[in-house]
Amino acid sequence: MSTFVLSIIVLGLMGFIFAILLGLAADYFKVEVDPRVEEILKILPGANCGVCGYAGCRQFAESVVNGNAPISGCLVGKKAVADKIEKLMLK
Repeated sequence: MSTFVLSIIVLGLMGFIFAILLGLAADYFKVEVDPRVEEILKILPGANCGVCGYAGCRQFAESVVNGNAPISGCLVGKKAVADKIEKLMLK
């Protein structure tokens, strides 16, 4: 067998093995996210402005779910957004 064909086979096998290992690592290190965070992100305007005091909408949503931020913290969305978040948190 030529060196060229052998190197293609070896590299293909290595790629296949690394793909399996990466898939297993992704399952092992998977981070569970509270589904309420995703629902709050759908409600928020998504400006990522930081006016609420957090780095972005995701960090604000996580803080609301954890009880570290007030529901009315989004100054861009005002009362309409606060009311929707309150309904979601009361479920």
